[in-house]
Amino acid sequence: MKKSAQSVDQALTLHRRPLAQARGGPDRPRPLAVCPCDHGSVIDSAEEFVRLRTSDDPADYNRAARDEASETTWRDVIERFPDMRFWVAQNKTVPLSVLELLRHDPDENVRHMVTTKRSWARAHPDDTSRPRGLENTRTRDRRGK
Repeated sequence: MKKSAQSVDQALTLHRRPLAQARGGPDRPRPLAVCPCDHGSVIDSAEEFVRLRTSDDPADYNRAARDEASETTWRDVIERFPDMRFWVAQNKTVPLSVLELLRHDPDENVRHMVTTKRSWARAHPDDTSRPRGLENTRTRDRRGK
């Protein structure tokens, strides 16, 4: 057990060092990335999105859920791969214009995914189709006032 704790400490030390040196200050911990796959890559085509989404590799699957793509790419996925519309709506970076297209999708699951997204709630606060209890918690006063 002690050996694994030491390995974790070493990994954290290696993770801290570059930022501390760049700052020229004390050895402060570097903030962890929001996502371990946060590598700034972009999904370039509908085929790439489908490959990532249907992959057995968790890193690929996570890219399909988090990486950006152009609006043209998203529209291409929707048009050519209708079974992927739900997964397009689930992507964390999908633009509002694509969500507005998917909002009128014939599949209820796709429409539900769109209305549960925070970006949709911010842009359409009066949307009565939004499920109850899914208010944008970031704008709500946490003290109950």
